[in-house]
Amino acid sequence: MKTSGGYFISAIKAGFTRGRLVGCALLAALAFALGLFIGLYHWVTPWAVAELGAPLPPATAFFPAEGVSYEAGETCREKGLHLVTLVAGKRRLPCLLLVRDTTPPRAKGLTVTVPCGQTPGPEAFIADLVDAQRVGVSFAETYDFSQPGEQEIRLRLRDESGNRTEVTARAVTVATVEAVTLEAGSPVPTAAAFCREGFHGELTTVLSEAMLHTPGVYPVELRCAENGLVYPSALVVADTVAPTAQGKLLAFTPGDDPAPEAFLTDIRDETALTFAFVQPPRVDEQQLQAVVVAITDAGGNRTEVLAQALISDQRDTAAPSLALQPGPFYLNHPQPVEELVTVGDESGVYLAYVDEPEWQAAGEQTFSVRATDLWGNEALAVLPLTLLPDTEPPVLYGVTDKLAYVNEPIAYLQEVRAEDALEGPVPVEVDSRVILTQTGAYAVTFSAKDSSGNLSQKTVTYTLIQPTVTKEQVRTRAREILAQITTEDMVPAQKLRAVFDHIQGHMRYAGSSDKTDWRKEALRGMNTGRGDCFTYYAYARALLEELNIPFVSVTRLGGATRHYWMLVNLGTGWYHFDTINYYAWNRCFMWTRTDMQDTPAYFWRYAEGDYPPLATAPFDYALTVAQQQAGMGE
Repeated sequence: MKTSGGYFISAIKAGFTRGRLVGCALLAALAFALGLFIGLYHWVTPWAVAELGAPLPPATAFFPAEGVSYEAGETCREKGLHLVTLVAGKRRLPCLLLVRDTTPPRAKGLTVTVPCGQTPGPEAFIADLVDAQRVGVSFAETYDFSQPGEQEIRLRLRDESGNRTEVTARAVTVATVEAVTLEAGSPVPTAAAFCREGFHGELTTVLSEAMLHTPGVYPVELRCAENGLVYPSALVVADTVAPTAQGKLLAFTPGDDPAPEAFLTDIRDETALTFAFVQPPRVDEQQLQAVVVAITDAGGNRTEVLAQALISDQRDTAAPSLALQPGPFYLNHPQPVEELVTVGDESGVYLAYVDEPEWQAAGEQTFSVRATDLWGNEALAVLPLTLLPDTEPPVLYGVTDKLAYVNEPIAYLQEVRAEDALEGPVPVEVDSRVILTQTGAYAVTFSAKDSSGNLSQKTVTYTLIQPTVTKEQVRTRAREILAQITTEDMVPAQKLRAVFDHIQGHMRYAGSSDKTDWRKEALRGMNTGRGDCFTYYAYARALLEELNIPFVSVTRLGGATRHYWMLVNLGTGWYHFDTINYYAWNRCFMWTRTDMQDTPAYFWRYAEGDYPPLATAPFDYALTVAQQQAGMGE
């Protein structure tokens, strides 16, 4: 019988036996692994070193045996320790490749032209940068590019692995701009155009008129006044504008062979031109026919012009006669030759100035003009001309006392215009004393000046009141009505007619209104259909403002009672427009003074000098609609 101590000794002996077996197993496994490694990597170097970005070292660097190669996809494109696989027959051998970056960056230093005042980045001074990693470029010291001159620039290059190198470059700081670009035919530029801000100089290159009429790039040099150095620039002459011309009717006899340009007049371009027929005349057909001529300028811009040819045996050999128009003619107001000269000829004539008048010269002078008829007969005349000073100021229209609303912008020029007898419409300026935040009466002065300095001024009173009806209330109601009586495809003349017919059919005369507030009366008329002539006027005004149709408000001059209506312009002149339907004889839709001859003389009496002149021709509604419809289709 074993004691407990005996059991303990037996257990130790058994454990020792089992441990020895485990150890032997581990030793056997290690021996097997070592044998396997020696068997696999016999004559193999299990690691190698390569430079980042360089080609892989040859596979024989690991295993100097024939037929050994890398498995597909192995590269040296990333730093670090990489596992690569060699293939040798049926064997695949994993190896270690250490990729490192020990090569500094390389680059070529440049000579860079730097505009004064600009600070280029360091990258601008290098080219052909070579490195396997990203490279930082910096100035080795601080450089001043604010003054013209040449200086050496040192640059530091450092890649992500810390490899460094230094490159030398040069900076040439210039006081000139790189180039001045002009449209062909522009005036010769001054030296200042080529200088950068803060610098001055003189051109050492002669810029000729020929350059400015021939597209191209012309080298230019300028001597800087600040340091006496000569700097380069360039003049770039561009031609982006196509030539223009008018086609004309040219008559000639069978057998003639007119050039393409013979069918053109008023030819304009700043560069040399070439001409060619797109559709030539058919010389065997004695009839009026179309001709198309193409014009091409030195910049390659092309224009096609329609002209006409008339081939006939009946030749006109008489030259045109020329004479001066009666005038008068005024200083600083150029006239087309057709307005200055009368022509006598049996066929059509083309006029052109040879020497245009000096429109800024007072007193007597002469000018010359050439006339060419359809058959090419030409007349040249030198005619006398006396230019008179323009002393007549423009006329202000629509400048009358007005009502306006507190805290609302005032459209001062909505009904105001200025016309000059020689220049037509001229701008109007406003000098207002109005305080928009306060009710009251304020002086407002309108002025207009023509190019000769003649001035017209007129001061009126603008009375500001508190609004009882908002602008948006009136506009909303006006839009609702217009949506009912007009359509999108209507032209302005049709919409105006719809407004007139609607108000005449909708309103009934009531002999009172609040004439201090047109918006209030407009809304009253639109909502109730009742009111007097001021209500009719306000109703129409609200609709015309929404339609953006030009109008001028008119108040009767004199008489026991007041009357209100409008002058309206649809592009055909100013006409009376009055929607009141109280009298059977009142159908005042675009009336002239003649249209009113059978009505009471006082009814539409007004201060005519304060308003635009009326049209004299009767308003042709059908023609106006047709013209406006044609304009919409263009």
